[in-house]
Amino acid sequence: AEGRAGLARLEAGDAIDVVLTDLNMPGMSGWEVVKAVRVRWPHLPVAILTGTPDLLEEEREPVDVIIQKPVRLDTLRDALARLRR
Repeated sequence: AEGRAGLARLEAGDAIDVVLTDLNMPGMSGWEVVKAVRVRWPHLPVAILTGTPDLLEEEREPVDVIIQKPVRLDTLRDALARLRR
């Protein structure tokens, strides 16, 4: 639903294989989510989804994969396969 909810699931110890976060969200940006994940769970793969690629130019945390919206199922599968390498 939003970044803080996702981070709460990580804090609770839920088994998470990859973080998929939107770039623009209410309350907490995708970059803020990525930064928090990198600090606390540095080896957890992170992918960011965006429909506003112009915002990718701002200073940001490194991510493993960037997926542009609209997302097609084959594109999502390919991105997740790249994370497993």
